[in-house]
Amino acid sequence: SSAVLYMVMFGLGTVPIMLATSLLGKVLTLSVRQFINRLLPIGAIILAVILIMRGMSLGIPYLSPKINQQMHDTTEPACH
Repeated sequence: SSAVLYMVMFGLGTVPIMLATSLLGKVLTLSVRQFINRLLPIGAIILAVILIMRGMSLGIPYLSPKINQQMHDTTEPACH
């Protein structure tokens, strides 16, 4: 079925980046890996703040656009 094909294609698409990541981890020095490990929580916090702001519909272009009110007024369920 198309779902199986989609999953196979997704898996094949992720193989190169996963392989590169595993090989790069062995090449980097310990100090570079420790620096990256210190940056990861900061990146996660920034991503969380961005996603929360997007959900708040503040009207900030590209960061928190206004949600179209007409979409919420319809009786049809919105799946996208």
